[in-house]
Amino acid sequence: MVDGQITEIDHLVVRDIEEPLPANLTAPRPGFLTPLKPSERTPRDKMLKIAYSYYESIVNNNGKLAPFADECQRRENGDASVNVVQTPEEAKKDNFSVFRRMKCGEQMDTGIWSYITRIDQRRLIAADEEMDWYLRFPCSSIAESRRYSKSRRAGNH
Repeated sequence: MVDGQITEIDHLVVRDIEEPLPANLTAPRPGFLTPLKPSERTPRDKMLKIAYSYYESIVNNNGKLAPFADECQRRENGDASVNVVQTPEEAKKDNFSVFRRMKCGEQMDTGIWSYITRIDQRRLIAADEEMDWYLRFPCSSIAESRRYSKSRRAGNH
């Protein structure tokens, strides 16, 4: 978080991993290890309010409900899913490329996450003002038709 804006979001969902973790998940990024100066810290209550606004942004498909910084990057399972610069060759191989190029708020506004109908049990376990991070465990509810069609494509009935 910088100046009360979300600058980075990480998601990790592990399902039957058969390959090693991506290289960027094998060691913490330097920013996670460097304490902030007291003048740069966000008060804990404000950190929690901002974290909850991210959930509201997702379930309402509205990027204006959370204070995303322009440089915000969201990572899912180690891979950036927003604010990504790709070569033309990389973009051709990536069916999500048009969305990866967007900023966080812009991507939310497209409705790309509309299959997430609820985020329940929004448990924020810890918030560390000095290190500027928090740990959370939410439970997302996926629209039944989307979940079913996805599982059918994967061959799971």
